Amino acid sequence: MNYLDTNTLTINFDRMLKDDIYVDKSLLIEKINRMIGKRNCYVCITKPRRFGKTSNLTMLGAYYTLGNDSKNLFNGLKITQTNTFEEHLNQHHVIYIDFSRQPDNCPNYQNYILSIQKGLKEDLEEAYPVLKEKNYDQISRMLTDTKDQFIFILDEWDSIFYEEFTYDEDKKS
Repeated sequence: MNYLDTNTLTINFDRMLKDDIYVDKSLLIEKINRMIGKRNCYVCITKPRRFGKTSNLTMLGAYYTLGNDSKNLFNGLKITQTNTFEEHLNQHHVIYIDFSRQPDNCPNYQNYILSIQKGLKEDLEEAYPVLKEKNYDQISRMLTDTKDQFIFILDEWDSIFYEEFTYDEDKKS
């Protein structure tokens, strides 16, 4: 899998927990849990550079993903003391995209976007073989046809805007 329910977030969260310095920000999960299933369920975590955005997203992905059993990783963290800890633990499909990762020899913005779309389509067809029967021209239609809900975690979403091959017209699309 490229983006859907990968083990990347769980592996990275495990590594974070083993660091000499780890600051427990797991109560963020409780706040996000309250938003699941509601109309106002979109969250943008903004902070200055080097203030833990990727760390928070890694923790959230490891917590929510159906891809791995991560319960033991949260032992001793503050979130385990809340009433909602187990309610959403490993109960959701997570699509994690790190926009700072580019395909090899990426000549332009269009190839960059096509690579992400191709990876998402491959993941959805692997997880939902029935989707291969249709020729989709929209990933959103594929997602709808799964009849499942997804949590999207988009990291480094602005990194592409700093690439030489990204022009002002690309930034508007």
